[in-house]
Amino acid sequence: MSYSIKADKLGPQNKKSLMQSAIYITSEKKAKNSGLGYLFIVAEIKSKEKNVPAILEQTINELKEYYYHSPTKNAEAALETTSQYFNENICDIARKDIKWVREKFNIALAAVQEDKLVMSGLNNIQLWLFRAGKMHNINEAKEESKKKKSKKILSHIISGQLENGDAIMMTNTTLFDYFSYDKIKQTVLQLGPSQCCAFFKNTLADNKTAVDFNTIVIKFDKTKKQAVDTTVSSNNVLSREEDQDKLKQAEKNKMIAIIAGKSKQTAGKIWTGLSQAVKQRANKTKNALWRRDKKNEQAKQETETELDRTDKDKNKMPSELLNQSPLAKHRLKIAIGIIAIIFAGSLFWVNNKKDIEKENMEMQTVINTINEKINASEAALIYKDENKARDLLAEANSLLMNLPQQTDEQKYNYQELKDEVEAKINKIYNIKTDNTATQVVGLEVAQNPTADIIQIKNNLYTAKGSAIYKINPADGSETEMARVENTIDKIISFNDNLALLYAKDGGQIYLFDPNNNSTRKINIELPNAESKMVDWGTYGTRMYMLDSYDSQIYKFSYNKSSASLGSGVKWLEQEIDLSENTSISVDGNIWLGAANSEITKLFKGKKEIFKLSGLLEPISTETKINTSEQMNYLYIIDNNNKKIIIATKQGEVKSQITTENIGPVVSLTPNEGENLIYIMTDENIYQMEI
Repeated sequence: MSYSIKADKLGPQNKKSLMQSAIYITSEKKAKNSGLGYLFIVAEIKSKEKNVPAILEQTINELKEYYYHSPTKNAEAALETTSQYFNENICDIARKDIKWVREKFNIALAAVQEDKLVMSGLNNIQLWLFRAGKMHNINEAKEESKKKKSKKILSHIISGQLENGDAIMMTNTTLFDYFSYDKIKQTVLQLGPSQCCAFFKNTLADNKTAVDFNTIVIKFDKTKKQAVDTTVSSNNVLSREEDQDKLKQAEKNKMIAIIAGKSKQTAGKIWTGLSQAVKQRANKTKNALWRRDKKNEQAKQETETELDRTDKDKNKMPSELLNQSPLAKHRLKIAIGIIAIIFAGSLFWVNNKKDIEKENMEMQTVINTINEKINASEAALIYKDENKARDLLAEANSLLMNLPQQTDEQKYNYQELKDEVEAKINKIYNIKTDNTATQVVGLEVAQNPTADIIQIKNNLYTAKGSAIYKINPADGSETEMARVENTIDKIISFNDNLALLYAKDGGQIYLFDPNNNSTRKINIELPNAESKMVDWGTYGTRMYMLDSYDSQIYKFSYNKSSASLGSGVKWLEQEIDLSENTSISVDGNIWLGAANSEITKLFKGKKEIFKLSGLLEPISTETKINTSEQMNYLYIIDNNNKKIIIATKQGEVKSQITTENIGPVVSLTPNEGENLIYIMTDENIYQMEI
């Protein structure tokens, strides 16, 4: 992935100001050749003393030289040591005491190495992140109170990952005296750094009051570098802003337009139906009246034949009255009825449209709130406030559940937001899917594995019934290596690349040697006749048995000459209810799989405080745990929640892997480097990078 950094500065405009300043931006050549990326510095001193420019120049020169001469090529480490150098030497550079530095000096340092951002600041220089249409102050005032209590000046390092399209602004507060937050946000988001600085400068070109702008604008892109014009007129900028506002307004009205369009179609169908009904009714009335007129005409003709022509002439009615048919008399009533129906239909459509618009505006408000919480959670992650990010995403998820999902558009918006919230949750909780798991071998379904999977000398071993199988991860081959008398229920690594096998039915334990594929029966004396071996683990040449009969853990020591584990001794020194625990693993400590959603840590026979932090949801009441003296992490199988949890031995969750696609996990083991795990189900063995 290629990274593109564009940056420009907006310097001071007021030579008579009490504030004197200096800005530094690393050249592209130096950023590449150094291996430490770009360094940006904004520094101010509130003083008109003649030696202040020299102090600023010397400060920046020493900071950049110290940063780029760092023995490590890690930007965070380099900036941290540079900040320490500033803390230790600034009083000597300025030839002032610490009180003067705290009151007069404003400074901010930022480093960008590939897609990593590291920053530190003092006093009045603010650091702003622009992402996804939002701007966030990432060195808020609450951090300043911490710094004032500290003896150090630059004591707080902020670090985070940059995303495509991010922008950073390092500036004093003067910029906000002349431009609104929204104007600054739109300008930085829409324009390149040089254009942005030119716009701020040109907009105030006619302002007779000189202002102190000490600002750096940085744009980050994961794309090929492109040339950017460094000049732009204010009219062009304002025109582009108007276009963007129109586009933004069009997007906001998109859903309303779609729903209103559908409502209009519905209203059109209603109107068409009403019109057809009216026409049909009018035609029926017209036909009925025509038949009536026909009968009247026939009656009139019959009457006329009986009357004398003279009398007929005398009594003849005006022609206009004879020609006025009953249909003509009803036309006005029909027209009024049609108009009334049209009016009622239009009222229905207008009211329906208003209701839809109101409902849609309310929904859009909820959507905007959800987006704001998602963006705020990203800002919280920049300065590693994961608790705040979790709370914000929980609120967003709660609002999401209230969104309607009746129309296709509503379903689309819901799913889009749901995916975005889930992506952020997965990022915070380090949740990965099992989509990257690849099959090593397909186990024969005629007989499923009856024991766990272990790794010895780059090969995997498991058991099916009474047979031991070796699986070669490189080629996926599966080979039977040895057999014993009974079904093997447990296989576990033992001292010097050996393995212990346990056959529950016969109560037998065997020692398996992969070097010659031999097995040897091992003598063991259980503590009680009623003892129930739930699970066991090994540490060196010792075996630890979890006995549910008396809620105890027994320790057995292996005697090579007699091939015996002897009789067990009680290991626990305090009463602990172990009746619900079903899994044990040993690395010097003893770890018990979760009971009551809690992993138990035991040391020297006593329970220690241990809690997993960083889980999306509590682990289930029953889990399997795997670790050893050689492993750096705890590997926890939680089939109830369809997850594999990888955590440090201090309780910090490193990763959570969903297992919905591969199915319930029987067993797992990591490779020697612990950058890969082998996962066994009833039917397959998979490998997955972690």
